[in-house]
Amino acid sequence: MLVNADCTLIELVGTAANPTVKAVHKIKNVYWNDSRGRTLTKNGVQISDSVIVYLYSDEYIPKAGDMIVRDIVDFE
Repeated sequence: MLVNADCTLIELVGTAANPTVKAVHKIKNVYWNDSRGRTLTKNGVQISDSVIVYLYSDEYIPKAGDMIVRDIVDFE
């Protein structure tokens, strides 16, 4: 099991134009891998960013529209 970070999942409800925070889930011991890439094309530079996160906890399963933040954050 690869572990290199903690994360905070922010469960959102409502519409995309007016989201509301329903709950904040703090999950420890996750694997976080982010990468940035650039490709030179005829029309210019194409930038692609990606994040892969492995959650080893059954506490909460994210759904489409939720936000994920690296590290444990406290905010209101």
